[in-house]
Parts: sequence; C-alpha cells; structure tokens
Amino acid sequence: MLNRRRSEGGAIGTNWTCVVGMSKSGTTALFSSIARAMRASDLDPYLLHEKYRLEQYRSLHWYCQEQPLLAKLLLTRKGGVSYHLAENFRHRFHIVRDPRDRLVSQVLDFPRMNAGRRDPEQVREYIKLIQAKERSPREHNLLDLFAAGWKFARETEFDYQMLGKLGNLSLQFARDVNATMVRYEDMVAGDLEVVSDQLGMRVENGRPLESQRLVLRSGASGAWRSWFTPQDVETIRPYYAPILESLGYPADDWQLEDRQFPPELGSQYAQQNYDTQRAELATVRVTQPPDPGERPALAAWLSATRKRANDGDAGAATRLAELLLEHEEEQIHPGECERLALFAARSGNSTGMKIAGIIQSSGRLNDAVDWTREYNAST
Repeated sequence: MLNRRRSEGGAIGTNWTCVVGMSKSGTTALFSSIARAMRASDLDPYLLHEKYRLEQYRSLHWYCQEQPLLAKLLLTRKGGVSYHLAENFRHRFHIVRDPRDRLVSQVLDFPRMNAGRRDPEQVREYIKLIQAKERSPREHNLLDLFAAGWKFARETEFDYQMLGKLGNLSLQFARDVNATMVRYEDMVAGDLEVVSDQLGMRVENGRPLESQRLVLRSGASGAWRSWFTPQDVETIRPYYAPILESLGYPADDWQLEDRQFPPELGSQYAQQNYDTQRAELATVRVTQPPDPGERPALAAWLSATRKRANDGDAGAATRLAELLLEHEEEQIHPGECERLALFAARSGNSTGMKIAGIIQSSGRLNDAVDWTREYNAST
C-alpha cells in the first residue's frame, strides 16, 4: 500500500512511452514493435501491457524515475485512467484503426476476453454462430454476431447507439490529449516513420512479443468487406461515417466483397485463443506453484506466470521471483530472479519488497533503495 506522500507524486515518468488506443486497434502490435526497437537500442524497459492501477505507475515513478518504461493503455471512457496517465508520459502514441475492421476483430475476441469467467457452453454456442457465418457469409449479419457476443460477455442487450459512443472515444482522446496519431493501416504497410522519428530509433512492424502472441489474427486490413452484409452497412453507416471522416478514412467507401474467409482467421482463431487463455488463467491462478518434481505442471505454471510477469503483473513477478529464489535452476537467464523481485518491489508490491530485501542482503542486488526498510515501512 503506497503511503500518502508517494501517492501524491508529481508528473509520471519523463523517460516513459505509452501506446493508447481502443481494444483491437493495433495497440499490441505497436507496443511490441516499440519494445523490440528499445531492446535493439540497448534499452531495457519495463513493459506494462495490461490494465494496471494508477498506484503502480506512481510507485514505479517514485522508485525509478529514470527507468525506461513502455505501457499500453486502452481507452475505456472519457476521463478514465488512460487520460490521466497518458498526459504525463514523455512520448504518447495514439493508434487508430478503421472501426469496421475493429468490429470484426471484436466479434472474434469475445471468447478470449471472457475465458476466465464464462461457462464454456456459452462459448461453444457463440463459436457455432461464427461457423454459420463462415458457411454463408451473406445470410448472417455481423452485427447479430456482435450483439450475441456482447450479451454473453456483459449479460445485457446491446444498444446499437453504442456504436457511435464507442467509436467516438478515439475522437475524444485525440481532442483532449496531445499525442502522435498512428494509423493501423500505415503500420501494417510497414510505415512507422513517425514513431521512429519521435523516439530516435528504428521502429519496424513485426510479430507481437511472445507474451502477446494470442491477440494477433491476420495483421491486415479490409476484412470488413467480406464480413459485412448489406444490412450491416445500412445499420452501421450512419454511426461510423462521421467517425471515419474525422479519422481521415474515406467515409463514402462501403463496397463489399463476395469472398469466403478461412476458419483459421475466424472460428478456429476464436476457439484456439479461448482454449489457450482459459488454460493459462487456470494455471497462473494457482496460489502455490507446483512442486519442482512435478515437471509438466511446473513447466505450465512457469510459462503462464512468466507471461503475466512479462506483461507487467507485479503479483506474478513476485510469485515467480519467490520460486526462483529457492530454485535458481529454473531461471531462463542469469539474474531473472533479481530483476523480477526489483520490478515487483518498485511496483509497490510489499512481498516483492521483502524478496528484494532478502536478495539485497545476500549481495546479489545492487539498488539505491533499502528494500528491507521499505518492506517494514509498508507493513
């Protein structure tokens, strides 16, 4: 728990970079591209890929103001945490995407997003709807799929007025926060010059980092033309045309294409991501890691926990550091335990502070902060 003085710290991270955007707009791809460029430039940034509380950023700023950090911040609502955080980053990149393609990606991502809390039977029924769409694209509206996914994910009926409200979040952010806009379509075409120029390093689009592999689908644009029906166009156009125009997309181009789309980019993609995410969540939620003698179970736990830790989860970093402290042979590189413990401690995790203090007392961790003292002050 951060004390009052630390919680009221000033501007966050002068050496930090953030990628901001709507879900399924290419935030992960841009985040991964910048991360690779930073590492190629001999920087070793902390990566915060998921949604974390403002307190964690404040704690990191308090303990390591000069540490490079790259964060992905999803836009949820006007005035939300993304706004408060992004305003304090030195480099801010706002990625936007054709909302029609975003809609397709959201339809296919509903199962994965709800892997931790939904009855598998609901997902199976939803996957069947996607399969029916694949068999007869023009007989099933994409909006019907979206409404079905929204209902099982949020347990409420979808109000089509939300199409405009959700789409406008990017426009509101662009008006309210000074950030460099990056178009998803430019990124997939290999044009990230505006990002490279601002960061002073070569940033190239490529595959997501290993810990973010689940979110990649086709890495292309224009899929909406084969997923939409004429009815979809009629319903969606009034909501999206003003948004398209404001974001610099042709607002009068709604030409559809009659072509099948492969299941590996549709139902199979959705099912595989759901299965993988569900298995990883079940593994990482185990309070105590498996005994080192149980190799398959321990290997699965280490893989899932490393993924969470690499995404910026301080709790996962703490649990992993705790195990590696007792079983150094499980490290994938020298110093992994020390780095994880230091990140967790700097993030404000009290157990992480305790572990960092233990490692520090052994002489294996050189840091200006006395972590045993910080741990005692936090408890």
